[in-house]
Amino acid sequence: MLHSQRAKRAVSATLYIVICIVLLIFFIAPLWSTFIGGFSTYEEVMTGRFHMLPSPFQWNFPRLLEMTMYPPFFTMVKNSLILTLTAVPTVLFSAVTAFGLSRFRGYGQNVIFMVLMSTMMLPGIVTMIPTFIMFKNFGWIDTFFPFFVPTIGGNIGFVFLMRQFMRSIPKDFDEAAEVDGANYFRIFWKIILPMSKPVLAVTFIQAVIGAWNNFFGPLIYFNKTEMYPLALGVNLLRNFSVVRQEWNVILFAIFLSTLPMILIFFFFQRYIVEGVVISGIKG
Repeated sequence: MLHSQRAKRAVSATLYIVICIVLLIFFIAPLWSTFIGGFSTYEEVMTGRFHMLPSPFQWNFPRLLEMTMYPPFFTMVKNSLILTLTAVPTVLFSAVTAFGLSRFRGYGQNVIFMVLMSTMMLPGIVTMIPTFIMFKNFGWIDTFFPFFVPTIGGNIGFVFLMRQFMRSIPKDFDEAAEVDGANYFRIFWKIILPMSKPVLAVTFIQAVIGAWNNFFGPLIYFNKTEMYPLALGVNLLRNFSVVRQEWNVILFAIFLSTLPMILIFFFFQRYIVEGVVISGIKG
């Protein structure tokens, strides 16, 4: 009987490992193909053959700079970095909203929270045209205002995640701080916010990744190419030449645009996993 149980566990563990390896290959293969193509020659990319390493190796960055003369490559990187700054007010205002919903009690509070949560079911495409018309009337086209101003309202998904986490923090900390003369702002800034680091980390990283990869927003609000971020500017490379599309350079640009997000996830994956797990358990 014991031998049978051990055999079942060994089979289950082996099957689990095999499934994980298959899924790993499934998700890594496209990224690795992009890396290989980005450091290969045009002729090698067009053959369609898969290689474990670039053969022959070619550094395509000088050619990328030639193909991104307008707008320049580093201008697109700068625009992408500016867009990622929206993550700061998004997380901050989301935390303020979550603090109010989790620490205060009042009539109709749950109704207000449910109304906020119901907005998550509203597709963004529904409000896209009215929002564009409003920002156009404000004269905000070809500016970064359409990306920074809406962050004042925070992110509903972040608010929900932070609220669930903050509700798990005992209110004894609030009461002790009030006895010492702390106001609500000080309680939020000195007590609740530092104790919410895991959920703040996961929401901030998600906000940064979302802002860096934002394609549709810049496509709507930016008419001038010098305002394009990297996610949108890479698309211009397809129209650089009417003779041929240099897919090796395009793949190299795609690899460079995804590299910062890969590094962020690699170095901060512990905080991402910790934030999701803790929020899920304590929620």
